[in-house]
This record gives sequence, structure tokens and C-alpha cells, in this order.
Amino acid sequence: MTVDSYFWNQPGKWPEWEVFAYNVPTISKKSQSMKWGTQPLHWYFTSALPRALLCATLFVPIALLQAAPTLELIFRHITSPWTLFQISKRTVLLLVPPLAFIILYSFLPHKELRFIFPALPMLNAIATMPLTRYLAPFLDGPSPKKSKETSRTSSSWGGGYVEATCAVLCLVASALVTIVFAYASALNYPGGYALAKVHDHFGCPASNATINRKLSVHIGNIAAINGVTRLGERTECYIYSKKENLNPTDLTAFDVVISELESLGVDGFQLLFKEEAFERIDFVGMKMLTKPKIFVYARQALVPAS
Repeated sequence: MTVDSYFWNQPGKWPEWEVFAYNVPTISKKSQSMKWGTQPLHWYFTSALPRALLCATLFVPIALLQAAPTLELIFRHITSPWTLFQISKRTVLLLVPPLAFIILYSFLPHKELRFIFPALPMLNAIATMPLTRYLAPFLDGPSPKKSKETSRTSSSWGGGYVEATCAVLCLVASALVTIVFAYASALNYPGGYALAKVHDHFGCPASNATINRKLSVHIGNIAAINGVTRLGERTECYIYSKKENLNPTDLTAFDVVISELESLGVDGFQLLFKEEAFERIDFVGMKMLTKPKIFVYARQALVPAS
């Protein structure tokens, strides 16, 4: 707190408390983060976790059972299936911290997947418990030293290879989906790509004989949260602004405007280019569909006549 108070030049500055007070609703005020959208109470469990864990989502509840269900176990207990559902107290204890973490965050109206990232490693670790049992035939191989009794009680039909094969296929499917998601994520930074294209288009205006000055660039909200970072700026050639709540007339003070607006609504500017971003996956055509999300405008004087 002392360090934060010094650098913010505000006595008693406690950033963690300010973030908490800003996001957590109270009796007297709503959560300020609701301005960025809200999701239902169950969203983390029905949407975020399945997308984040993929096939591991199936193995977390299986880990709660004392014995991972196999074809042999199911056949043995077909007359008393409830005996298969004996809960492992050890797994329950491991599951309580991440589960409590996610439940607490579920009460916040504004939800994002990144908020529950700290819980994901433990959930993945729990998912490996039944997965390890299923993969045992592939990992250990046949062991001639095992007694007949051990083999009879620990293996399933086909020596466990049926379950092991299903587990491997599940891991392969997760890997493929992860690759698809990673490619889709790469298309989710139109602001960063747009800013890079502005730099490529104008070069360094300050050293250009025609312009001979730094260009002022306004970065809109959507561009700012979708790829624009300090690392992508060229402050020796451009002046950047992320000032919010500007009306169209205020934007005329800039040379270049990176906006989410399809029409800037002011004279003297020309659309330089559009930057597309991920929209959805077309499973029928097996392709990624994109849609223009960022629009870059420049003063007409800066755009050569075509």
C-alpha cells in the first residue's frame, strides 16, 4: 500500500480494494463491471468450463468415484449399479477449492473466462486421476508378473484397451479442438492488426517530406481491448489517444481514427480499410467466418486520390 500510495500520489491507495469495490455489488450500488455485459449465474459451469477443459470436463466427475467405471465393472454391478457410485473423499477435498472459487465468481454479474483461470490447473489435475487408470494398459503394457487375482479385479474386457482407446481418442479430439480454438483466437485481435496496417500504410510520417510531422491517432474502445497494446505503438512517429466518450466532432482533431463505427459521421475523413475478426465457425463448410469489426478512417488530405 505504501508503494502504491507513493506512485499514485494518493495517501492510503489500495488498488486491490478499489478493484474489489468496483466489481462486487452491494446493497447500495450495482457492480460497475456490468457495463461490459452480464451472464447468467450458471455461465461458468455450462459454457466457460466446457470450452476451457474440453474432454477433461468428462473426467472431473468420474474422478469423484472411488473406482473409475469400466465395461467390466459396469457388467459386474449391472444388478446393483448404485454400488459404482461410491464417492472418493480424497477427490472431494481436492475439488472443493477450485469449485468454491468458481461458485464465488458466479455471483458477479460480469463474467469472463479469464477470471477463473486460477482454478483450471487443479481441475485438469483432478481429471488426470481417472485418465491415468484408463491409460494404464498403454502406459504399463501387459505384465506377466501380475497374479490372476490382480488381473481379474483390476482389468476390464480386452485388458482395458477399450477404455484406454476411448481415452486416447478423447485426448486427440481435445488437441484438435485446441488447434481450431487457437486459430480462431488469432483472428480476435482486429485492433492490433489495424494499428499495424496504419503503421505500414503511412510509415513514419515525421520523416516523410510530404507530411513531415507526427500523425495523431485515436483508438476506439473496441480496438483498444482487441489487440492494441503499448508494444505495438511507434511513439517516435505517432501520437496516440484512447480518450473515451468523444462525439463525432471531437474526432476531427485527429488524423487517423481506428473505430468500431461503420460510419464516422463527420466530413473530411475517408475510409482507409476495414479489419475483419472472428465471427463463428461454419461446421458445414468447415471454415472460419469473419466479419468487419474495425474501421480505419484517415483525413482525406492524407489519402492519395485514386
